[in-house]
Amino acid sequence: PVVAYDFVYVDALGTYYTMSGDERMLAPLRKAAVFHRHFTYPGGQNVETIDQRNPYHDRVAAGNVGFTFSPEGRAYLKNQWANLESGGHASLDADLIASLLLYGQEGPVEPSPADDETQVFILQEGGVARAATLRHGPWFVCLSAYTTPVSKSRWIQDRQNFVSVYHDKVGLILGGGNTKLQPGWSTFTVGDTTLLAHTPGDTSPDFIPKGKLHHVPSAARLIHEPKLGLELTYGPKTCQVRVVPKDTSTLEVLLEATSESDLPVAAHLTLLPRLGQSLETGGGRKVTLGDEQISLSTEELGGQVTHAGCRLALPPTATLHWPALPHNPYRKDGRSTAEEGRIEVRIPFDGENRAHRVTLGISD
Repeated sequence: PVVAYDFVYVDALGTYYTMSGDERMLAPLRKAAVFHRHFTYPGGQNVETIDQRNPYHDRVAAGNVGFTFSPEGRAYLKNQWANLESGGHASLDADLIASLLLYGQEGPVEPSPADDETQVFILQEGGVARAATLRHGPWFVCLSAYTTPVSKSRWIQDRQNFVSVYHDKVGLILGGGNTKLQPGWSTFTVGDTTLLAHTPGDTSPDFIPKGKLHHVPSAARLIHEPKLGLELTYGPKTCQVRVVPKDTSTLEVLLEATSESDLPVAAHLTLLPRLGQSLETGGGRKVTLGDEQISLSTEELGGQVTHAGCRLALPPTATLHWPALPHNPYRKDGRSTAEEGRIEVRIPFDGENRAHRVTLGISD
């Protein structure tokens, strides 16, 4: 999936349907509406976890006429317009309003799920589960099982970041999407992460690691029971991640490396940064997040980090690194700024530590 670009096709097919009356368009338009209904955060932002082209952006998509032809599509529009900052549907631009008046269709709206219900949606392709979303109270989780080899094109991002966690109170906490030349964004890495890095000013980089490093899995399997999660294959290693909401303010991320390997193995949690806000650690460090690089040892991190209303209880071996910068394909030399980076929490595995638990807690 390339989530943002799908809106172009929905708009075109919706307009074509109204002009032509070609009812063959109704099934794909409804399918697209169901897709976006489930792969949109409750705050209206596109879910980036399954997207091979664009990382996370906090803007709210307003939708288009193609969503007016099904109850699911109209429910999507209702949610989006309610989340627009500048006044709901009254803030839509003139071209979109004209399109809706000329070609849109009124009708029933699919009801929203009850706030106290647990909703799980599995995206199937050819009978294979490729992605899942979980809504549990104020928590929203997305897991992706899409894998592809590393592309030599700068436009096709590495499928490396497979989990996103969102909470109604604070927004997106973990995830942020995919990039290139940045193993710090990978859910797991097996091998030497220094073998893949962006060289400043390089306009024609080689996106393939220069040695024994697996930062994208060759295979992924969605796990349904007993808890929702993923099994990921990185070269000789099999890794698992499971996400377990415990209550309205607590969620656990369970990480495991389950097979032998002589290569170093690490999990990487990518935290969404809020520049200008403080970052506090269990080791007593307090810094304001900005352009300055930060690298915190196990002692400085002290098994805990608090940022932007969320506290993470971490294994004692975890370290923290800021900013883990992406490769920006829209700039020829791939450069990026701190606003585009992620806070990387790095958690190593070894023979004695093959499983780790991370607990997310939302501040009152």
